[in-house]
Amino acid sequence: MVGRWQSTAFTNGRLGTATISGGAGVHAMITNSGDLTVDYSGMQPIEIQLGSGSTGTGSLQGVAHAVIATNAGTMTPSNYDGSGVSVNAVLHSRNGTDTPVSLPLGDVFGASIPENYTCDRSSMTLIRQGPLPNLVYRRQ
Repeated sequence: MVGRWQSTAFTNGRLGTATISGGAGVHAMITNSGDLTVDYSGMQPIEIQLGSGSTGTGSLQGVAHAVIATNAGTMTPSNYDGSGVSVNAVLHSRNGTDTPVSLPLGDVFGASIPENYTCDRSSMTLIRQGPLPNLVYRRQ
């Protein structure tokens, strides 16, 4: 897991009744001591298609930090800090109304809870809980 990683795009990922795609370009760096830095500044927009027919686009911006420990395919974070990350999105309703959404990330996305993972020389996959799609990273 130690090294530099870059996220690949979601393709037809499911989030409840929504379909999501995009999101490539998130950079993660993991050091030998377990320091994790996730930089969202290069993230490509995520496209969202809601079951209602509405759509949306969004991305994250900023940098999050955590210290991780790994054991038997589980990554457990401590000292998570996502306070420097914000969510920037726009929801497009079927009636043509656009609703901007901008909020702090806090500690609710990635690296804030224990997650299962797989890792080999070229890729790392965070196996997400519940309705969230898996996150796939390629070694840089």
